[in-house]
Amino acid sequence: MNYIRTIRTVNFDDPKYVPPKDEWEAIKHLWNRPWFGRLWVVQEALLARKATFNCGRQSVDFDYFVFLKEVNMKYRRVPEPRLSPMQYNLSSQLSFALWDWSRLKDLQSQGGIPLIQMINTTGKAQCFLPVDKVYGVLSVCQEFDRRMVKVDYQVCIRCLLISVAGYMLLRREAVSPLTVLQTHQTNKSQSLPSWVPDYTIDDDEGHLILPPLEGCKPFSAGANNTAWTALGFPPLHSLGLTGRANGEDSLNSLQICYEDVRTPETLVVPGFVADVIRAVYATPRVEFYTGPDLDEDARVKSRRKEEILAACREWEYSVRNDLPSECNPYHRPFSRSEAFWRTLITDRDANYPPKRPVGDDFADRFEGWMGRGERLHEEAYVRPYSDAAITSCLYRSFATTQKGYLALVPAKATSGQLVCILRGGNVPFIMSQRGDGYFELVGEAYVHGIMDGEFVRGARREDLKEFRIR
Repeated sequence: MNYIRTIRTVNFDDPKYVPPKDEWEAIKHLWNRPWFGRLWVVQEALLARKATFNCGRQSVDFDYFVFLKEVNMKYRRVPEPRLSPMQYNLSSQLSFALWDWSRLKDLQSQGGIPLIQMINTTGKAQCFLPVDKVYGVLSVCQEFDRRMVKVDYQVCIRCLLISVAGYMLLRREAVSPLTVLQTHQTNKSQSLPSWVPDYTIDDDEGHLILPPLEGCKPFSAGANNTAWTALGFPPLHSLGLTGRANGEDSLNSLQICYEDVRTPETLVVPGFVADVIRAVYATPRVEFYTGPDLDEDARVKSRRKEEILAACREWEYSVRNDLPSECNPYHRPFSRSEAFWRTLITDRDANYPPKRPVGDDFADRFEGWMGRGERLHEEAYVRPYSDAAITSCLYRSFATTQKGYLALVPAKATSGQLVCILRGGNVPFIMSQRGDGYFELVGEAYVHGIMDGEFVRGARREDLKEFRIR
């Protein structure tokens, strides 16, 4: 606590400064206490005009903990041995919120934080009742959220999650509404329709949603209103989550809606079948180490890197030898090589905010990472590609399609499943068709070559399908 109180005076960039090992070890143990994982802690700290952190008889202004997390995030990946005592992730639910604390506080003071953002921010937070994963954050949310999502402890958690997912669609109907459903969760704790995220657990498998910032071009596989209106459809913002009258043609009304009051678990949305998965290659899973042994943590990270790298080499061999030469949507033979290395990193770097698309220098970084080229031994040069590839591939599988596209798909995707473009989604979705005619959402995908609306702009209206998703 004494060290945290003085942390603002420390110059971590001073090459002579070595962080005290005992103090940082104590900080790590402090951060692992269950208190940091409780939902109400995040809520109370956000609502407080001024907060202090008390531990025993020690008291520290809460802002010092915010600064501590910023320091940890800035230096934990810097490859300097002198900083090794602080090079681990201070992981807890509160620490995840602290990472973005200033912006959250600003939003809260200006009228509230969007409900979807608070649910994502508190994904790992603990509470006694599952419904409090939603109800417990409403006090810091926007007034409209509080009016629309009523606190009712008589409602079962399953019904609550379905209604919240529908509400999220409504709130984003004018700007890519399906981004709130881009999920490929494999560990849902509730029995839910495939299109409904399980908000009671942390969705740590990573998403393809990108911020619309300078230098970062968001994905827009579903194109935009112009592409859809060119097919004869009304703009998306004029539509809503209303129930359909019996017999109404959803391909003409293009409503993203519940099917009707009798089947409230079915989402109906128009779109296209863009392709079919040809083959899927799983990414090795090396579980994260969460213990206090820094050497073991380094060994686990190294093993994860080596196993993913070995898998990428096998995938590259399959792409070069198993795909027919005529099955190449990338037109020129060498373009498939570029498509491969861009696919492995979803064409973005691992920084925040990310950059997309990445520059051609990443081609050389890729060669170095694969153990080739003149700069293969320059770790600092290769690392941006390595970090991006591990981050992108970690919870996904590599796949090829019938048309020859290269993709990263959900880990549970299988050959024969459909690559679909849905209106209101900014990435392709992997879908499986059930025997009863309904579809199940497997999850989002990166398919190189159709991430910027290319497919929709070249599509024909007669190829449209109505997807009834359960």
